[in-house]
Amino acid sequence: TFATGDYVILAADDDVYDKEFLAEATRLFQKYPDVPLLRAWTQSIDEGGNVLGIDIKCAEYMKIWDFILVSSHISGGIGNYIFKKEELLKECFINFPVAWWSDWATTINCADKGVLFTDKILYSFRMSGIRVSSCNTKKSILDKVVATNQYSIWLKEKINSIKNENLQTKY
Repeated sequence: TFATGDYVILAADDDVYDKEFLAEATRLFQKYPDVPLLRAWTQSIDEGGNVLGIDIKCAEYMKIWDFILVSSHISGGIGNYIFKKEELLKECFINFPVAWWSDWATTINCADKGVLFTDKILYSFRMSGIRVSSCNTKKSILDKVVATNQYSIWLKEKINSIKNENLQTKY
């Protein structure tokens, strides 16, 4: 709510954006003005900047169904997305315990009009030992289990909602 521009990036302090990231995002948002969400093609790096893995390459534009299907084959995180602010403020952000699955739910929630993807790797997600996923205390594990259950319920409801909307618009 504090952002003053038309777009929002929920950046992490240790991830790396390519110098072409914003220019490519601008080009794609101009090409697809109705699409409120963009994801940069992403690689994972270690604390020294060495590449650990690269996500699959996605089509430039994906409908929500394709995005939901591909989401299990791309890395999590939210810093590699750009949201149109007006869309993000429409109750798109979903907050589960310890933010576990919140990134997936939020991006899926904002993808009703599709998702744009860059065709170059423009974002590096830094893997480190201080991430939520690295914490394995009893409380942390319990929080993640609760969040996973909440996400599963949420996703089922979201999919049913999309199916119902599609059925209503076809007839």
